[in-house]
Amino acid sequence: MTADGDVSARIRDCANLVGGGNELSRKSGIPRRSLENYLTGREPKASVLLAIARAADVRLEWLIAGDEPMCTPSADAHASLQQQSQTGGQSQAQPQSSSTGMDRALMGRIFDAVSTLYKDEGAAISTIDLGETAARIYDQVIRSPVPPEARLNALMGVIEVERDQIRADAKNPKQRKASA
Repeated sequence: MTADGDVSARIRDCANLVGGGNELSRKSGIPRRSLENYLTGREPKASVLLAIARAADVRLEWLIAGDEPMCTPSADAHASLQQQSQTGGQSQAQPQSSSTGMDRALMGRIFDAVSTLYKDEGAAISTIDLGETAARIYDQVIRSPVPPEARLNALMGVIEVERDQIRADAKNPKQRKASA
């Protein structure tokens, strides 16, 4: 994802993961101006890194040093692991899924990321299009050749491609209508 020594780039990745700098500021309790300082290279204190890691649900080791995997198991997966260990089930945590096999936590993150992306770009999207876009991205992420613990990394890459497409469409609105 980012170079091992580049904490500021990983903080930016965290901001992208949660829906932008304002959202990271809100979730972490760190003032937006302070986040900007960290994004431009100012060294954050350990307490700041911990707040960012918790807000973005990433491993502190990844945020500090770039050690993979990036993400922590979700709270749902952790609860599932605890339940399995109490009942003598499997020892591996499984993603929370519905009867269709969908990872609901991942789908929720994708839906939130797409919604935030359009909001940040000042682009309108209908609820139906939002759902269809989230479903399309979910399919891309699930089918990507990465292990489940790396899916959030894959999501961030797909969101950046979407951002580029939104910006290209904004520059050429007639071309988008012609191809639609």
